[in-house]
Amino acid sequence: MVQAHHRLHSIDLATGAELFSVPKEIAATYPSNGTNSVNGVITFDPALHTERAALTLVNGKLYMGWAAPLHVQTVHRLGAYSADTLAQIGVINITANGAQESI
Repeated sequence: MVQAHHRLHSIDLATGAELFSVPKEIAATYPSNGTNSVNGVITFDPALHTERAALTLVNGKLYMGWAAPLHVQTVHRLGAYSADTLAQIGVINITANGAQESI
């Protein structure tokens, strides 16, 4: 089985070189009692979710959105990352206890 990953890179446009030593692995959890939750928490699964919204940079924050296929019906998530460090600074799951919404 191939393991899926979502990674955030920061690249120097002049040289193509990676600005930070390693890309940031996308990972998150969110409180939920919805489908696929375990003990009141949904964990982002990169094998089930694809990035849907365009990357958006606003005031030094990079926003990314993901959605799952309808058969999964969970984790339609928006994440915020620092453009300076790639650190995750926020996450929201718009379908924490629901289904079939998307960003």
